[in-house]
Amino acid sequence: MPLRSRNLILALIFSCAVINYIDRQALSVAAPTITKLLHMSNTDYSRVLFCFLLAYALFQPLCGWLLDRIGTVAGFAIAVVWWSTACALHAFAQGPVSFGAYRFLLGAGEAALIPASIKAITEWLPVNHRAAGIGIMNSGISFGGMIATPIVATLLIKTGWQTMFVVTGALGFLWLGAWLVFIPGLTKEHVEPIRSAPQPLDYRALLRRKEILGIILARVISDPAWYFYMFWLPSYLSSQRGFDIKALRDYGWIPFFTATAGALFSGWLATRLLARGWSTDRTRKGVLLLAAALMPLGVLVTFVPNVWLALALVSLVTLLIQIWATSLFAIPSDLFRPSQVASVVGFATATGSASAMVFQLFVGELVDRFSYAPVFVIVALMHPVALVCIAKWIPRIEPLEA
Repeated sequence: MPLRSRNLILALIFSCAVINYIDRQALSVAAPTITKLLHMSNTDYSRVLFCFLLAYALFQPLCGWLLDRIGTVAGFAIAVVWWSTACALHAFAQGPVSFGAYRFLLGAGEAALIPASIKAITEWLPVNHRAAGIGIMNSGISFGGMIATPIVATLLIKTGWQTMFVVTGALGFLWLGAWLVFIPGLTKEHVEPIRSAPQPLDYRALLRRKEILGIILARVISDPAWYFYMFWLPSYLSSQRGFDIKALRDYGWIPFFTATAGALFSGWLATRLLARGWSTDRTRKGVLLLAAALMPLGVLVTFVPNVWLALALVSLVTLLIQIWATSLFAIPSDLFRPSQVASVVGFATATGSASAMVFQLFVGELVDRFSYAPVFVIVALMHPVALVCIAKWIPRIEPLEA
């Protein structure tokens, strides 16, 4: 595929990830305001998050299965329409139950983003550029979280929370117009000749492989960390560090900026190491080790007295999480065929979402009964444990035999 066409596809994937996470992060940024207005406790809020992640976990395998059959082009379009509409519907929520229902719909649509993006990258990019492509996708996720904070905070101040959800939901329809304009020509000219024929995935055979067990355990153990920082950080900064909505607007984006940098750095580093002759196995595990070894610094977040030092530590941790996540996302594309990658990613990511779903309830109870301190300690230890699982169950990262 010509470089210009490849860059255009990556730009569309990046921008879709940005919009996806603006829609997802809108409630998190608005949570300090909405929970006060609607008299919701941390436990109530955790149940709303549970509904989102329940749908996200349930629909990821289904989205992966559908994408391997209807293709990435149609799959992306359908998913964006679904989740953009669901985001706008949040404007009609009146309490935890209705918020939970709309978050469930949002999670069902947003479940397609990662399987669709990684499937597209696996089909359209050569092996030695896939980590960089996934890094760009993952940086879109972090960048969306970053710009969501000032955008949502400004809309809250200027228009109120109901209008904010309508505006953020409308962004997806703007992206859909660009997708429908540019992709048909690229698909006809460049994508169809290199797409492999769909091959059904035997889930029973898949579950008998120790490598998929390693991926699943890594996701189950480490995925809750990112969701904790994404969903709870604005509430933590507001309730424990004295940030009002203007302070969140001015400074709450910083941890997501460093997360964006971490995703880009991870993809760049993997590409450089592969170019220097490192094996795929050594490259992926080396990047994962770099992130996991430093993650325990997150234990210090609630113990440092200075708010800016706490914010710096949080920003370091989010950088490390995205260094880790970008490398972990690449592993299914290293092990499985392009025609099966979306199904594998959807299945494996669903397990991590299910774990994060349960963890949200745990966080709500801990914060209401104790404080944020034990949560930060638990989250800081997740990635080192996940790395042990990868080392044990994926002895070598290389294409698997059929």
